[in-house]
Amino acid sequence: MFAAAHLGPSLGQTGAFKKAESLFEDMAFQEAIPLYKELTKGPNGLEASLRLAECYRLTNQLGKAEPFYATAVDQQNILPEFVLYYAQALQANGKCADAVNWYRRYTYLMPNDPRGAELLRSCTDISDLIGTGAEYELLPLTVNTSGNEMSPFFFKNGLVYASSRAPQ
Repeated sequence: MFAAAHLGPSLGQTGAFKKAESLFEDMAFQEAIPLYKELTKGPNGLEASLRLAECYRLTNQLGKAEPFYATAVDQQNILPEFVLYYAQALQANGKCADAVNWYRRYTYLMPNDPRGAELLRSCTDISDLIGTGAEYELLPLTVNTSGNEMSPFFFKNGLVYASSRAPQ
């Protein structure tokens, strides 16, 4: 994940960081989060922030990763992958205008990786995807009951669906 030169040997100096790294390597990301949070305030804060961002990303909490990627992406020798992850975190937090710039930067750094261009397009086309909501109106069907109806599909000349209501 990290370039060896980026982390440097100083990280191994603290027991807390060793513990957090051990948890990270064991893929115990949720358990590593509180340790890395504390370490972001110390002398290895940049490295801890990046690892914390990774923990959030790998536990599907991309929105929480944003501020921690933000502290790292402007550093020299940062891996391009982290630029991509930062852009995704911005997008996850609804900041597509900001994410566009980072997707462009990633595309510049990694021109042969189609993810940058595809994700950039997803941000620039967001208005087409979201729409105004005014073109749809939801109305209850006459078959609705107090139970849960789900999985409808058309069959022959009718509608078939599953229901949680009790048989009559």
